[in-house]
Amino acid sequence: MQKQTQLSQLIVLGCGSSDGVPRVTCLTKKTQTDYCKVCHEANPFNKSQKLGNDERSKNFRRTISLLLKITNSNSKDQTKSPFYHIVIDVGKFFYASAMEWFPQYDITHLDSIILSHNHADACFGIDDLRDWSKHLGQDGTMIPVYMHKKDEHKITEQFPYFESSVQEAKEKGGGGVPALEKRELIDGKPIEIVPNFYIQAFIVNHGQVDSLGFSFEGPNHEKIVWCSDVKFVPEKSLSFFENLDMLFLDLVYDLNHKQHSSHFNYDDSITFIRKHKPKQTYFVGMNHTVDYRTMNEKLKKEFEHDQNIKAELAYDGLVVQF
Repeated sequence: MQKQTQLSQLIVLGCGSSDGVPRVTCLTKKTQTDYCKVCHEANPFNKSQKLGNDERSKNFRRTISLLLKITNSNSKDQTKSPFYHIVIDVGKFFYASAMEWFPQYDITHLDSIILSHNHADACFGIDDLRDWSKHLGQDGTMIPVYMHKKDEHKITEQFPYFESSVQEAKEKGGGGVPALEKRELIDGKPIEIVPNFYIQAFIVNHGQVDSLGFSFEGPNHEKIVWCSDVKFVPEKSLSFFENLDMLFLDLVYDLNHKQHSSHFNYDDSITFIRKHKPKQTYFVGMNHTVDYRTMNEKLKKEFEHDQNIKAELAYDGLVVQF
């Protein structure tokens, strides 16, 4: 018997590095030697760009964010949505991502937000959550925002809505603030994010700070992990990568084996999935040096003799249907 509350879709709202793609400075460089093919191809405002059948370049990338659309079969109220909506990370480009994808996929409300860490590309869209809170005509509930204790001080310092009443925050900021409720994520502990749907957070190293990866299940108990910002996986977290059906994994660039201080590069990512052998891997976090078509061709050759591994780049707007 299937669970009544189950994962229906995963929607990648953004899959780019913290800079996004294209970089504006690449678009303004004049010399041919500095020409950045990926950024120019990704530029949505370049009217001369011909993309063939693709109306939108898969090199156009906003900061990393994932939406989980979860069936709410328990709801008997026809006025309520049949889906719960959970978002992992609301970074500095969240508003633009929501504006593009929410109308297309009928995302009318948000039930929970989960933050992986305290960097701008993960949490600087918090202020934009006002659009889904009770102060702008929503259903009167506060939006739960889950974060690890390590991130609480920095996030609440930047966004005071968590530390004081909404009215006090309005007085500090001049009004129009989101109604948010801070909740704690404990690594290794399953959290019931919405009724009967659990997500488990785990610690990974992200350079000078730690970040969180997240484990959850598909409708047929598929084991899924989202790990978008990682430089090193500690021993205690490795078990989350065993027997995976689907993995979303960091891959910032492929620059002649050059290491990155806080992200997996191509070599790191390939080594990791060869070791753990997820059935399906989608890479996220790519910067402007990674071309969608070129990299996918390289990945196809990389694993042409290993039929048990399928790996490809994610792209903004990717939908995984269950």
